[in-house]
Parts: sequence; C-alpha cells; structure tokens
Amino acid sequence: MSTSHRHLRIGIDIGRVLVESDTDPARSFFGANFLDARAIPGAFEAVAALARLHGAESIHLVSKCSPSTQVRTRQWLAHHAFHAQTGVPPEQVHFCLQRHAKRALCDAHGLTAFVDDRFSVLEHLLHLEHLYLFRPLPRERAAWAASPHRERVRLAEAWERAAFEALWPDG
Repeated sequence: MSTSHRHLRIGIDIGRVLVESDTDPARSFFGANFLDARAIPGAFEAVAALARLHGAESIHLVSKCSPSTQVRTRQWLAHHAFHAQTGVPPEQVHFCLQRHAKRALCDAHGLTAFVDDRFSVLEHLLHLEHLYLFRPLPRERAAWAASPHRERVRLAEAWERAAFEALWPDG
C-alpha cells in the first residue's frame, strides 16, 4: 500500500546532495575554508518546498561522517542558514559512522523516502517506499545500472521537482 503524501517522511544525505563536492581547494568542504563550500544548486529551495508540503517535522538529514566532520557539517549548515531557509530544525540532523547504519536512523525516525548520492547506501534502504540516487559518481551509477534492484531506485541529476515526482502530491 502506498504511503499518502502527507505521511511521507524524507531522509536526505548531506555530502554531494546538499553540499557541493568541489575540486577547488579554496571551496572544498574538507579544506581550511570549508564554510565557503557551495550548496548544490536548488537544494535549499527544494528542501524548503518539501518541508512546507509535508511538514518540517517530516524532513531529516542523515549523514555518515566522522565526529570532526559532524562538527563541520553543523557549522556549515548554520553558516549557510539552512535551518532558517528550509524550516528543518537542527535536531533533525542525524549522523552515523558507517554507511549501512543509515538504515537504523531511517527506521528510528520512521522515514519512508531517502535521497543519497551512493547506491551502496540505498541498497540498505530498499524497504523504504521512495529511493533517489542523486548525481552519482560513475562507480555508483554503474552499481545501480547493474543491480537487480534498479527499478526501486530513481535517478535524479538535479534538485528539480520533476526528478522527485513521488514526493509531490500531484507527481
């Protein structure tokens, strides 16, 4: 049975989904000037629209990263006014130390949809209703293309409404 749109609970990865992966050291999230790392075009606007539609309490950020990167991530989100722009509160940012541990976080928060740049993560989340592989690197795209679960995961190349049709009531 399909989850109604007002009951969707959406998980969103952070790295390469909200934060741009930049090869320029001056803008790299992992460099000294990490606060200068850019947001993915349209990401904040799309998250804000989803929060208005489904309720901010239904949107959770879920990221695998080290404790030091968790601190940087929270600082980056605050510096770029993510919470103010989207309505998603800081308490709904969750971290784990291993990619497969995202499943436990999704289950703990009742998530029904997830957006990630790694198919290797989404493979652990096949029990969720809606899965989106966002701008994957070539090896992740190849793993998705070769997977028997390919039909369960939609490919999204940008934060545009058409790419995430199942998350919108008229989609």
